[in-house]
Amino acid sequence: MTTRPHRTIAPRIAVAALLLLAACGNKRDLRNAKQSIYDADFAVVYNEAMQAVSGLYPRFDEDPGSGIIKTAWHQVTYSNGGSEDAASTLTTNQATGGQAGAASPTQMPGTTNSNQLYKRYFIRFDVAVVGGRPWRVRITGHASEWSPGNAIAAELRGAAIPHWLAGRTDELTIAIYRRLKAYARPAPVAEAAIVNDDEAPIDPSVFGAIPKDAAAAAGAIVHAIDVRDPVALRAMVADDVIWSLGAPPGAEAALAMWQADGTALDALAEALRTGCVATSDKVVCPAAASAATFTGWRATLGRRGPGWKLVEFVRGD
Repeated sequence: MTTRPHRTIAPRIAVAALLLLAACGNKRDLRNAKQSIYDADFAVVYNEAMQAVSGLYPRFDEDPGSGIIKTAWHQVTYSNGGSEDAASTLTTNQATGGQAGAASPTQMPGTTNSNQLYKRYFIRFDVAVVGGRPWRVRITGHASEWSPGNAIAAELRGAAIPHWLAGRTDELTIAIYRRLKAYARPAPVAEAAIVNDDEAPIDPSVFGAIPKDAAAAAGAIVHAIDVRDPVALRAMVADDVIWSLGAPPGAEAALAMWQADGTALDALAEALRTGCVATSDKVVCPAAASAATFTGWRATLGRRGPGWKLVEFVRGD
């Protein structure tokens, strides 16, 4: 019988202990990140967030004026371990491809190589510094899938969202939090939760300093868009919604046009998520759209009966 020396076991124990400590640290930082706001100048918060993004996803566009950082699509590898635990998924995904490639899903190579006869997956993020001091950092992840024979990759939504998107989103959340930890303050406890497509609570304050029921309406609209639920979206659109500055108002025509344009509904969700401003009788999103010189998509919520609905969504000149 061969006896293994005890010294071969000790390194394994040490490695296991280090992995356990790292997982615990990730869970703690992730929890703190989701509950934090950042009390620093906008430039500090924005620049630190951008540095964290560039460390994981080096190709991106950024606009300090709007506080938004948008990464390009990056090809990823992932694990199919089946774990839905965010920290476990994060640890596994880091071990199986933490360095995302920079391939674009709109520029697929040919299929002559047998290795290319498999589906490929891509990820990108929208990172927004929103609110006012203290600032919040909102992170929205997107995943897409390319199959052989398709010209471009298709974005995955609703039930098709892959399990690894949450882990990658948590990874970026932690990276940004660690750069801003010195400025972190506990966020106020939300009195109401708004649910997004993966059933994770969204703090209503991401929509800005607007009435709570208006924030709930904004959350319901974003959720309906994320899961592509036209029935739920229709319920949040006013019958007399203005959808074009040159066309008669009407919800049915508006929804038909928005659904025909693959970018319009995403622009609506983004306008709401960027943060809104309230006036005496309406809520305008994004907040910058309240300026007379604003150009771009502008969404307006107004009171209809007991609640709020989308009463206007148009593109400025």
